Amino acid sequence: MQPGPLDPHAADLIGNWNVEGEQFALDERPEEKIQWTESFAWLDGKFFMIHKVDGHIGAAEFTCTEILANEEIHSFYNHGRHQVWTHWFEEDRWMIQGIWREHGNIHVRCTSRFVGPDRRESIWERSTVKDGWVLSWRIVATRVG
Repeated sequence: MQPGPLDPHAADLIGNWNVEGEQFALDERPEEKIQWTESFAWLDGKFFMIHKVDGHIGAAEFTCTEILANEEIHSFYNHGRHQVWTHWFEEDRWMIQGIWREHGNIHVRCTSRFVGPDRRESIWERSTVKDGWVLSWRIVATRVG
C-alpha cells in the first residue's frame, strides 16, 4: 500500500446513513432483508476514515468497524472475522474487492454508485471459478441528518 491521503471522493461518505436492501439466496444461505445504520468519520489528520455499521441481516445481528486507508479497508466483524479489501474511486463510483475466505476462496466485489449527495446504491457480487459472478447483495444507503 502506498502511503498518502484518501481519494478526495471519500469525503462524500462522511456522515450518517440508513441502509436497506436484500441478501440474495445462494448455496449456503437464505434470502434475507438487510437493514443497518452506518457512519463515516475522519480520524485525526484526515489520512484515515472510520466506518461503523450496526444492524441486521435477517434476524442475525451484523456489526462491523472498518478503517479506510488510501488503498485498503480493514474490516472487523462481530463474529470475529478480519477482512482486508482493496478499494478505489472512479468518477461517481466507489469500488471494493477482495477474497472472502470464510467459505472457501470466493472473490467478492462491490460497486457503489453515488446518486446525488444523499444516496448511494450498491451491488455486491461474488464469484467462484465454477459459477462466475453472481449477485449477492443489493443495498441502498440514504444520508440522515
